[in-house]
Amino acid sequence: MKLSVFFHHLESWEREKKVSIDEVLESTKALGIDYVELDMADVARIGKENLKKLLDRHKMKVSSIYCFYNWNADPEDFKEYEHIEQAKLLGSKKIMIIPGFYSDLEDEEKKKIELANMLKGMKKLCERAKSEGIIPTIEDFDSEDSPIRNVEGMKLFLDEVEELRVAFDTGNFLYSGEEVKLAFEELKEKIVHVHLKDRKLKTAKEDLQLTNEQKEMLGERKPAMTGDVMYSAYVGEGMIPIKEIVNKLEESGFEGIFAIEHFGVTDYQKAVEASARYLLDK
Repeated sequence: MKLSVFFHHLESWEREKKVSIDEVLESTKALGIDYVELDMADVARIGKENLKKLLDRHKMKVSSIYCFYNWNADPEDFKEYEHIEQAKLLGSKKIMIIPGFYSDLEDEEKKKIELANMLKGMKKLCERAKSEGIIPTIEDFDSEDSPIRNVEGMKLFLDEVEELRVAFDTGNFLYSGEEVKLAFEELKEKIVHVHLKDRKLKTAKEDLQLTNEQKEMLGERKPAMTGDVMYSAYVGEGMIPIKEIVNKLEESGFEGIFAIEHFGVTDYQKAVEASARYLLDK
């Protein structure tokens, strides 16, 4: 099993425990994690060359680089050139694309225009990525104003853009009230990358009964479109059938990378360690 972790989580570990990023990467590597998942903005902040030297020092590789685009308003958003250059320099075979967000959910005509803009930008980037040997992906993004927050939206983009593939996020379909196992069956033919995200779930009534202290201990709180409330969780700690999905992928011959993701947890070191142990049965 090839494991990655979001670099954001490692920098959070560094800040929380007041240790160096080198110490964090050394510990991460020892857990059996060989890759990091990068935000394009973080690469720009640290510098491609500096980041490459840091990762090379610990024999860590890059699983994917994600980037937020503003194609809903500007289909000529040219960050794609830097996105691909980052991937090439850092040796990442995949990039993940967040195409933009609807600016007004009530205005159907405006949504049509913005969707067309996002598809235009997506097609352009995916064609360029393919020409450079990079695999472009999208994930089920957990936001009501995202055009790819559910299976229907994902399939629309996949049908329109031939080169596009899926970075399957196990925890995000819950936001839209979709069953992750059914979503998996719908999208499995195009899955090339996986974000292993677990979540704890409370009904609206249960959430109201929690004290502020209890909510803080649960980590980041995110209301879902269903009325339920989601909280951050280590992989294996929540209600998502993580191992069932992993097993199905491995049985199908999946050779991609599984990226540990848990934004908003209360202790990033503990979260990364617990998630790795759960996945590798250590």
